[in-house]
Amino acid sequence: MALFITLSELLKGGPRNIKRRLLRDILLILFVTTGAIIAIGFVQGIKTQRDISTALINKANKRANIQFQSFIEPLNNTMQLLGKWGELGLLRLSVVSNNNLQNTV
Repeated sequence: MALFITLSELLKGGPRNIKRRLLRDILLILFVTTGAIIAIGFVQGIKTQRDISTALINKANKRANIQFQSFIEPLNNTMQLLGKWGELGLLRLSVVSNNNLQNTV
């Protein structure tokens, strides 16, 4: 019945039998190694989750920026064209105001 020893017997101060000491040491190494592997897995899982989240946020940010620029681009082109007309003196705001008043009446 030497195979069926309790955990408390394994962890006692000074085991007299070499088999018990060897079994205790092997189990201790096994538990420590398993714990280290599990801890590394958790840490790597958190890092991976953070990396994936960062990549998704950056991708969404780029998409939003591209969509915003495509939405603003026609307005920007129109404003640049009106600015060039103003520089050349081709834009008369009084004519535009009179046309707007005539269209509203």
